[in-house]
Amino acid sequence: MLWTLTRFATLRRRPAHTGAEQLIGADAVALEDFEASGHVRLHGERWNAVSDAPVKRGEKLVVMGIEGLTVYVKTR
Repeated sequence: MLWTLTRFATLRRRPAHTGAEQLIGADAVALEDFEASGHVRLHGERWNAVSDAPVKRGEKLVVMGIEGLTVYVKTR
């Protein structure tokens, strides 16, 4: 019984492997130049992206948040 409780306790501390929580902090690559909104490649998928700063095609970005099918990114 003690082993089961300690196993569950360690599983709770692991980072998320699915869902929106997994995307926060993930690396993305800009698919086009954009000022406010554009598209990025994230985990092999094309996502709508919003950035406060101008982004160049091929630039490495970090996901800061997600809302629906849009990710909020910033440059590395």
